[in-house]
Amino acid sequence: MEHFVQVVFNRHTACESLNESIFPTQEFYETVSGGTIIKIPLNKDLTEAEADTYAGKLANYMFEEGYENFDIEISVTSKLKESDQEDNLPFDVAEDTYVFMKNDPVFYRKSYYPEMVSLSKQYAKGADVNFESSIAPLVKKGIKEYCKQFDINPRDFQNNHFTTISERIKEDEYEEIKEGNY
Repeated sequence: MEHFVQVVFNRHTACESLNESIFPTQEFYETVSGGTIIKIPLNKDLTEAEADTYAGKLANYMFEEGYENFDIEISVTSKLKESDQEDNLPFDVAEDTYVFMKNDPVFYRKSYYPEMVSLSKQYAKGADVNFESSIAPLVKKGIKEYCKQFDINPRDFQNNHFTTISERIKEDEYEEIKEGNY
């Protein structure tokens, strides 16, 4: 699913499905913290303006259906040319963020490590865990903290940065988590 929207509830929310005539395909995941994620594929990449409009309409729909306390995440590919991206940040922002998440003592102890322990416990119980969806809130928080710490505009992050950070965490942690080494 290259282009998608996710509705993320911080707490478990009883939601069997959204209206299938509006959202014919939906996937449901549980976060390690017990939240619910509804992932809906999109037929195309959205510009930032289209994503904002879509998010607004989806939020209104969710409110009308009686849901509250949720975040909406939409995959957006930036339309910047590669040379423009290099001018904005002259380093690998995804790798730098990953290093920050692993090496900042406060972030590691309060966010990263507890998330890895929680995932490890879920695997030990035999739970069906979607690793990428489970760590999505951690990656989002890592990007937010990184931007705050180093005074970087969050708009400099693109969907591929989010994916790169997620893949890097999986590459380094997945086997350790599955083996119960956290």
